[in-house]
Amino acid sequence: MNNRRDFLVALGGVLALPRLALAQQAGRTYRVGWLSGSSTRTETYSVAFVERLRELGFAEGRNLVIEFRNAEGRVDRLRELAAELGRGNFDVLLAFGSESNLVALKQASRDTPIVMVAADYDPVATGHIASLARPGGRITGVSPLQSELPAKRLELLKELLPKAKRIAVLADSATGGQLEITQATAKRLGVALKVHEFKRAPYDYEGAFAEFVQAKADAVLALA
Repeated sequence: MNNRRDFLVALGGVLALPRLALAQQAGRTYRVGWLSGSSTRTETYSVAFVERLRELGFAEGRNLVIEFRNAEGRVDRLRELAAELGRGNFDVLLAFGSESNLVALKQASRDTPIVMVAADYDPVATGHIASLARPGGRITGVSPLQSELPAKRLELLKELLPKAKRIAVLADSATGGQLEITQATAKRLGVALKVHEFKRAPYDYEGAFAEFVQAKADAVLALA
């Protein structure tokens, strides 16, 4: 995990509580509902988020409660977990990672502000916000714009290996937006793809690479 992603998550924390940091009410406890598809609270960016909130004056055990829900790689559980958070009395909901997290929280709550950290999709192109600068509505957040990177990576891979005809792709439930862009780019470049989409953790990399060898892939592109 790199510092750039840590920064984006910390920035998401700033956006999550825009007015609260300016005018905290003495004696009040603020509540954050956090939905994750697979990440845990011990990962670097999760720790960075909590530390940034502490710097803003919000600390667990003092004036902050964070309720964390982790689908552990099971997309089918997102709606259930989001519904649990939707029934809670939260000041803000956090949708970190894939678009499916954001969609689940939008469906589970009507009025609660939602902060997204869009890891694998373009929140503007998908219609969730008007723009990153002025999102409008109750959704705000940040985006690393990773959805633009797969096309560039595939183009670079093709430049490095101009004779490559078949490229293997590692994907999972959180990289749907990236996979669509990769497939469109491959069609434009005249490259065939062999996609292995992991369904749940732990991921069977050995099995995936065995498939790639059998398919005689010329290179491997990992979406993340």
